[in-house]
Amino acid sequence: MKRRKDATPFDRDERETLDDLYNVLGNVHRRRILLFLGEVGEAGFTELRRHLGISVGTLYYNLDNLRGLVIQKPNRKYTLSERGRRVYEIISKEVKRIEEMCREPHFLMRFYSKYIGRFITPVDLFSRMYKNALLTTVIGLGVLVIGILGLNLNLILGLTLPGLDITILDFDLQARIPAGFSQPVWSSLKLLGNWLLIVIISTLLAKLFGSRIERPEIVSALMIALAPILIYPYIYYLFASCNLFSEWTFVLLSNLILRVLQIVTVGFLTASISVFGGISLERAFFIAFIIMYLSFTLSFLF
Repeated sequence: MKRRKDATPFDRDERETLDDLYNVLGNVHRRRILLFLGEVGEAGFTELRRHLGISVGTLYYNLDNLRGLVIQKPNRKYTLSERGRRVYEIISKEVKRIEEMCREPHFLMRFYSKYIGRFITPVDLFSRMYKNALLTTVIGLGVLVIGILGLNLNLILGLTLPGLDITILDFDLQARIPAGFSQPVWSSLKLLGNWLLIVIISTLLAKLFGSRIERPEIVSALMIALAPILIYPYIYYLFASCNLFSEWTFVLLSNLILRVLQIVTVGFLTASISVFGGISLERAFFIAFIIMYLSFTLSFLF
């Protein structure tokens, strides 16, 4: 049976409504913003923030993700668009069913979200930096300086140990430095190159996954996300200089710490890509996983 020609617009509108519903239902802040505006009609930014009890960055982030559903009037107040009103009516009519779908998660999931997930995938941390370009840039530059110092800590402390070479999210003992480069210059360039590669991969894949938010602060946010792995040289040289462990114990312990820091860094990358790229955590994690896999591949090849 052939489909009617006039069925296509209806199907498209239906799909858009479903996408809007998933976007709102999947985030408690967006859900509360939509319900509040649906009840009061319109509200200013300060009133919204006071009602929700969230930071300025978090509110801006969620309002950006409600584009098309929430609009700003000439008087600077926010209100629901026609699409937003349609989603609000669907949600308000199906409150009981939605509450059943969003019932309290299992104890293990609550434990992970409260005590583990918030540190491994700190979405709230990056949300607070959202819309604050100066803060994000300053912290990003600070992490970059810490990373450069860590890679040259053996020279700073006067240790006879070789330098560490970083390849995206992995470390190895520095086998050789290209002619014409000193260790500080080479390690700095290598770190900057890795950072640039992560930025390119993250932004391109985020676009591929439908990211509609273009925020230059994502460049600094991705450097901040590398903070956990950039701590590793400090731990490595601390253990190596103290001579507290046998050679085999030192190798096993340092490698274990490196893997843990890599896992935490993947979580940080996931949160930063999700917040500043405007995509879901699941898609952001896929991008972070690709970066991690590329890191292992390049370390193996080179």
